[in-house]
Amino acid sequence: MAKDKKETSNKKKELCEAAAMILSLHESTGENRIQFAAHVGIPVRTIDDWENGRRVPPDYIPRMIAYQLELEKLKAEILEAKQEEAMKEAEAASDETTNESDDEQA
Repeated sequence: MAKDKKETSNKKKELCEAAAMILSLHESTGENRIQFAAHVGIPVRTIDDWENGRRVPPDYIPRMIAYQLELEKLKAEILEAKQEEAMKEAEAASDETTNESDDEQA
């Protein structure tokens, strides 16, 4: 009997932890549930069940989602840095061209 209560308690704890983790990942995107489900490729009903503690996702799922979101974040940062670098190069080239035309006019 005590063993059953302990297993039930562990199961509830596991449900709560998984729900909190999935919900936290979801909220970090700023997307609604439908958008988030499409983003990570998991059915909306499944996300809903996980977030509300009705089901526990397999252990690898929250890690996989976290990895996907982190990878997307890093890719966006790299792209932004490349765009900034390209803009600086374009500005430098433009300044150089402007200086050359000023020299020609003088």
